[in-house]
Amino acid sequence: MRALILRLMGWKRFLYSGVSIFQRGALIDQTVLARAIDETDRVRVWCASESLTIIIEDSNFSGLYDRKVRSEVVRFSGGWLTKKSATIRVVHSLVNHTRMVELLREVGRVDKG
Repeated sequence: MRALILRLMGWKRFLYSGVSIFQRGALIDQTVLARAIDETDRVRVWCASESLTIIIEDSNFSGLYDRKVRSEVVRFSGGWLTKKSATIRVVHSLVNHTRMVELLREVGRVDKG
């Protein structure tokens, strides 16, 4: 449902190894994302690749706590009818191999507790 809404709002969707990548109005090197996704495949244990979404923003955006941010990783624990999932949002100017690997590793971090 979310993918349909984003497409109706003008976002373009790309799939790589099951990961949904959305971008609008910003050009980035897709091979950087592909290399980072492949490199972090084993450490992303929070959710399946099909439940991971990467959104490339064209400018700073309001984050989870309604503050202007340039990147964020949000993990959803799922529920009775839904699976675990994660969303990475990042401004296009931050998209490089090192930063994307950091963000993708954050998806797989192990919580202490």
